[in-house]
Amino acid sequence: MRGIEAIKTIGIQKDAWFVTLHVREGKFGEHQVVEPFRDADPTSYLDAVTAVTNRGGWVVRTGDGSMSPLPKMQNVFDYATSELNCYWMDVFLCAAARFMIGTSSSNCKSCIWSPNCNDQLPANSNTILKQA
Repeated sequence: MRGIEAIKTIGIQKDAWFVTLHVREGKFGEHQVVEPFRDADPTSYLDAVTAVTNRGGWVVRTGDGSMSPLPKMQNVFDYATSELNCYWMDVFLCAAARFMIGTSSSNCKSCIWSPNCNDQLPANSNTILKQA
């Protein structure tokens, strides 16, 4: 499978698990003016990233090339700013991820079949909620 071969090039092996991270920054199109309430600072998600990597998982940050680069971290790949970024890979990553962490954005539409931890959407059958 083409997607599996692509993620191997960044170090994610076939038997490894990963999640996607998509944090809308508001740098793309008219969204930056029309819906700024949907934007967030990606560094505010670093605790979640660390929680995944401490458990042996990988985090693949999705999005577009206008996004701010993430800091270098072990088991984190900033796909959004990489040369691998393309439409078919977006779909593959959403389909193959264990779950998605992020804000509401068009990327979420690709992840409707995957569980998600989204801090801006109402809970549904695919939403992962932290129990207090």
